[in-house]
Amino acid sequence: MLDGLPPVEGCADIERLQSEVKPPPPADADRVRQARTLLAEAEAERNGGRYDAALERAREAELTLVGVDYAPARAELYLEQGKVLDALGQYEDAVQPLQEAARLNAGTGRRAQLRDSTTRLMFLMGKRLTRFDQALALRPIAEGLAQGHPLEEADVANTLALVLVEKGDIHDAESAQRRAFKLRLDALGPAHPSLGNSHHSMALVLTAQSRHAEAQREHEKAMAIWEAALGPEHPNVSMAMVNVATQYFHQGMYDESEAAHRKALSLRTAALGAKHPEVLHARVNFALALCRQGQWEVCGVELEQALALQKEVLGPDHRVLARTHINLAVSKQAQGLFDDAAVHMQRGLEISEATLGPDHHDTAVSYTHLRAHETGRNL
Repeated sequence: MLDGLPPVEGCADIERLQSEVKPPPPADADRVRQARTLLAEAEAERNGGRYDAALERAREAELTLVGVDYAPARAELYLEQGKVLDALGQYEDAVQPLQEAARLNAGTGRRAQLRDSTTRLMFLMGKRLTRFDQALALRPIAEGLAQGHPLEEADVANTLALVLVEKGDIHDAESAQRRAFKLRLDALGPAHPSLGNSHHSMALVLTAQSRHAEAQREHEKAMAIWEAALGPEHPNVSMAMVNVATQYFHQGMYDESEAAHRKALSLRTAALGAKHPEVLHARVNFALALCRQGQWEVCGVELEQALALQKEVLGPDHRVLARTHINLAVSKQAQGLFDDAAVHMQRGLEISEATLGPDHHDTAVSYTHLRAHETGRNL
């Protein structure tokens, strides 16, 4: 995956990486200009949360560049395609364009663009796909390219924190996130939309530490910033609503969690579609609020439907399915369906071991549930 990227020591060669990029050949200049206009429109649509429209603009840009052999423009195309596909939840499809963007940007010596594509690829591989070794191999490259550019350093540190949270390295994740937060706060002030990202990421770290009241406050700060800056219908706002509802759940406020999840899930589905991975994640959390209120049968149906869609969208072995299998097993056990519960419990443990490793916190939780299931069944 690292083929085509510069060696780590080469990242210090800022003069080379900031060298002037040659303009396109005169015969291609008009089409390059048209494609860049379309890509700017795609970025605006994506930043506004209109991901389908962003993908359409990116496809138009791709058609405009057919037959154009100008690496900088193709790198810009691939980078935007990767970002849009990630936003749409098409994670595997986003890998190749981001790899191509990184390769082309390395070849043309564009430091900022190479840093952006490398950081995006690190996020995709680590946070989305939990391929931690591949993600963290990109860390020194991204950090070297960002050095001396505070906001880019913040972006890399924030991305690193999110990857480390998924990996279970919570202490290092918190250190990276606090650094990212300070860099953004010093450069942008407390009300900038990027600070919403920092509050959101800090909340994920705090959640991993079971500091749920603090995490709730961070999610609420993120929601307030995003709503003011981006509008109430932006997908980031409904994401923050889901996260607040989840913190209600962790604090035992199950009625409040159910009500908040219903509202957030409706908005999230409208913004992203019923099959988006983040909508399915929110649906699982909603089901858990039902479980905690003793609505085991309804909870089980909701989890089964979410699991079927997760298999369709992410594949049967993606790490997020482990959690759904385990929760479905708990629901089945509560209904006295012990054989069904055992199947889901074992499958959840298998996925967690394969994707996260035997020492990860989530795998340990799966072991705990399996032992509790076996003990309860033998009583």
